[in-house]
Amino acid sequence: MVSWNTAELAETFRRDGVIELGQILEPDDVEELRQRMDRLMYQAPGEVSPKVRDLSEARGKPLTYSVMQLVDLWSMDEAFDRLARRDDILDLMEVLLGPDLQLFRDQSFFKPAGHGGEIFLHQDNRYWHLDPPHAVTLWIALDDATIANGCVHFLKGSHTVGRVEHHRAMGGESILLEAEADKAATVPIEVPVGHATVHHCHLVHWSPPNHTDRPRRGHTIQYMAAGLSKDGAPCTSYPLLRGRLRDTAAIA
Repeated sequence: MVSWNTAELAETFRRDGVIELGQILEPDDVEELRQRMDRLMYQAPGEVSPKVRDLSEARGKPLTYSVMQLVDLWSMDEAFDRLARRDDILDLMEVLLGPDLQLFRDQSFFKPAGHGGEIFLHQDNRYWHLDPPHAVTLWIALDDATIANGCVHFLKGSHTVGRVEHHRAMGGESILLEAEADKAATVPIEVPVGHATVHHCHLVHWSPPNHTDRPRRGHTIQYMAAGLSKDGAPCTSYPLLRGRLRDTAAIA
């Protein structure tokens, strides 16, 4: 369990849209999650599970698995479920999002050593379509995330401008979107293994390729204020972690 200066973190979050939490996992916990993540991502040695999505996928090209994504690990593995429900983390989420909390999803991202790919400049909520946009991502490093191996770069303060335009990346060939924003103004945040950050769902960010001989594994948990809608439909089926469900008018 970790204790934070929540007032200071909340002020930084309001201003920048991203905060650094320091260490939240002990080495033994990190190793356990790595092993569990690997078992979920690979159904046999060298054989990627069909549940894994290759975010480097491009139209008409073979899969390279240079950016691997697995969603909703909390529903597949008790350790990831426990992590998403940790009291100290939920206490912080209450400060950022209010007393009524739901779990939107969790996701693991794996950039393999040597050929890990780029995740293009984007806002998370451009994919999620949550309304109102009261949601955040907790990003936990399961390996040291450095500039060299593809740590996340953030456009601080960009969450305050609302939704920005996106277009299909790589000239329309990629499955990923790319935001129309100033990539040169983004700043990297290196995250040591076991440490974490939190960012707003409208904060513009990206991560470069991994050309090192070390993997870059990260686990993320997406929390939202209870009672949002997604694509116009109420988010009533998502796990309620604290408080109660409200209608969107109460939190807009």
